[in-house]
Amino acid sequence: LLENTADTYDALLKCVDVDEWVAPGCSGMLRLYMFQVLIECFGGQRISGNLVMELTSNDTSAAVALMAFILKCGEAEFETQAVASRTLVQLSTADSIFVPGSQETN
Repeated sequence: LLENTADTYDALLKCVDVDEWVAPGCSGMLRLYMFQVLIECFGGQRISGNLVMELTSNDTSAAVALMAFILKCGEAEFETQAVASRTLVQLSTADSIFVPGSQETN
């Protein structure tokens, strides 16, 4: 399921980044909704820095921008922000990129 989702997710995030650069705020809460879909489909405990990097085709700036948006979004639920913050912490360690199996899921 993740492999089928990755191409669409990545393409949509790239469009959002470009559109936001041209017209800030035009995508509204799209990034939040995209992340909430991931949480609903895979469960918050299974979302990891590795998964986010895979979904964004290893585009670090896109992964960080997605997590930052969710963390600063006033409409995001606490659980969603908790998953985003845990994921961002995982992205801040070298293990998240270079040692894929090293991330804890608790």
